Amino acid sequence: MLFISLALSLSHNSLETIPEAVFSLSTLGSLDFDSNKLTTISENISQLQLLKSLTISNNQLDELPATFSQLTNLSRLDMHSNNISTLPKDFAEKLRQLAYWSLWNNPLARKVSVSTTAIVKLTGLRTVLLEEDKS
Repeated sequence: MLFISLALSLSHNSLETIPEAVFSLSTLGSLDFDSNKLTTISENISQLQLLKSLTISNNQLDELPATFSQLTNLSRLDMHSNNISTLPKDFAEKLRQLAYWSLWNNPLARKVSVSTTAIVKLTGLRTVLLEEDKS
């Protein structure tokens, strides 16, 4: 069986919302919305069940939708430089594949430490960026 994973980059487009057509791309493996003007993410993001990499950094997001935890194949999440202060319920329990998580420059980053429940439950996590690397 041949499996094709799509990648879509819509970075630097001044988008305020994610176009609904994106959620019908069922084989989407990578999605990049870096440096737009997103203020919300639709609950329909949960339709992207094969998504492994999501970049939503440098936007104006205050929260992630409740359905975000249904992205169980997600292994890379770059969400730095937003205004996110909380995580959806079951985030850590459901996103067990998450290996890379960049969340610096969010109010949430100040609340997270290595002993935080969310971090401890993310057993596949190998890299978590809580502060900007200025080296």
